Amino acid sequence: MYQPEPALRRFELAVLSSLGYGVDFLHCAGTGEPIEPTMTYRYREQKGFIASVRRDNLTFLGDELIAISERRFITKEQLSAAKRFTRIALKPYLGGKPLKSRELFISRVGLPKARSIGK
Repeated sequence: MYQPEPALRRFELAVLSSLGYGVDFLHCAGTGEPIEPTMTYRYREQKGFIASVRRDNLTFLGDELIAISERRFITKEQLSAAKRFTRIALKPYLGGKPLKSRELFISRVGLPKARSIGK
């Protein structure tokens, strides 16, 4: 069965890129050092990712950031992290309105409508 979620995350990341929203997923914004897969990083709008000891909705594991940079969403966690990031990054552009990527993607690209399971 076709799973549209990875395509939707790639689409959202492409939208961000077309808006000029370039985020470096591979380097710590505080030090410039490469992202470490096992470390936690906090997202700071218009700055990037900075090493963090706290875990919350604005933090991501290094391996999640690397997966997002490669547009590689193999695990449920990687996909969830990408969705969370795109929601955070797109929020300032949406003016408080919900993001409807699936509907936009279907109308623009022709993604087949998937039945919702457990929604």
